[in-house]
Amino acid sequence: MNSLITSVRHLWIDFATQWHDTPRIQLHHITLLVLAAGFILSPEPVWADLFYVLMLPLAFRTLWHEQAKLRLTLPHKKTGTAIWGALIACYWRSLSLPLRLAIAIIVWFTASLTWDAKIPSSPGLLALWSLNVICTLAFVLSLADGLYHGQNFRERLVCVLISAGMLNLIIAFARLPFLLSTFWADGQLRMAGWAASRHQIVGAIIIGLVVLLAFDRLCRHPFPARKQGVLPADRGLCMIVCCIGCAFMVMTGSRGPVGSMMVAAPLLAFWLRPRLAMQLTVVVVLLAAIAMLLAFPSLQHCWQVAMQRGDSSRLAIWRTSWEAIKQHPWLGYGPTYHLPRIHSEAFPHNLFLSAWVYNGAVGLGLLIAFMLSVLHAALAATTIERPLAVVLLLFITLCAMTDMSQIVRGPSMMWYQFWLPLLFSASAPVRTETRSLPPERAAG
Repeated sequence: MNSLITSVRHLWIDFATQWHDTPRIQLHHITLLVLAAGFILSPEPVWADLFYVLMLPLAFRTLWHEQAKLRLTLPHKKTGTAIWGALIACYWRSLSLPLRLAIAIIVWFTASLTWDAKIPSSPGLLALWSLNVICTLAFVLSLADGLYHGQNFRERLVCVLISAGMLNLIIAFARLPFLLSTFWADGQLRMAGWAASRHQIVGAIIIGLVVLLAFDRLCRHPFPARKQGVLPADRGLCMIVCCIGCAFMVMTGSRGPVGSMMVAAPLLAFWLRPRLAMQLTVVVVLLAAIAMLLAFPSLQHCWQVAMQRGDSSRLAIWRTSWEAIKQHPWLGYGPTYHLPRIHSEAFPHNLFLSAWVYNGAVGLGLLIAFMLSVLHAALAATTIERPLAVVLLLFITLCAMTDMSQIVRGPSMMWYQFWLPLLFSASAPVRTETRSLPPERAAG
């Protein structure tokens, strides 16, 4: 008992010391912890409480600590509002273009609270959506700071997500035999996972992200070596995550994420290992042909069951969304707006239509500009990092066409679906241009 008390005391002393002296490094550790916890802690409010207790205060502490250091570099003549303006301008100039546009999206979303039909007359709603804005901004800035400036943060993040995703899949499949009757509906299995993967569509997207991270490591040659202070994610673990993760996606019955993965994974394989990808394609085609010959009636039945849902009312939802957009095209309706309940769905089920409905043409333009800036950063990445950065953006964009709603809310799983993969792609290490010198200059 005494040893336990001593260990807790030492942990508290270390935490307090880092809080005072190096909060930025501590924030990077806590960011990884919170992201990993999202795969394990359930229900979601428990994970959200972890963010409120650990990450949110530390994000504010880090921001205050860094502004104090930055203040020492400014001229002493500046005081009051002038020095705060200089601090903000200096910080803004240090940000990458994708991060600036991410902040612009959040700021515009905040502005939309003022013309929302319900929020101005409801202090409770105003407090709720203001908290959504603060939490999302804190998460985006904290994650981006780790990705751009944290030591080995990118590699640690990949290994944490793969390991946490594996634990999530183990829990999900361990629960399956006990909940099989619940997941079986209309002759089709619609498996739900655990914590981050508890919803079929959202879970399939998040697990798809983990699968692509693991698949990228498998395709790399040589396999990435483990770095000091980084969780192990060896070839065996990555292979298991890819196999079980893909099985989970199929068993959720989520056609959008599965179809997106069928585009993203082959593209990543052909980009990284074209010869191996060609061999795997031949094997897959042969296995598919054998399956068609041996079990065609069963496969045909599975296909018919999967297609019984039709378009899941997506086309009708999009038409309703377009009718709503035509009424308020420029500024949108604000975050509390709900579509008319003619299909039992209250949001557009499309990221771009959602941005237009809630935040108008300006919000849609900022979203498109942000995603284009991420694409530009991904294409400018190093040869090793570029394929994964581009494919992650492609996967999320395809998934966003049939799902996703408001991106400024949380703590929520939208952080895993949108902000995490896009900031990961935007922060990929940039390749350095090497220009060959003329022979005479090289010799002299």
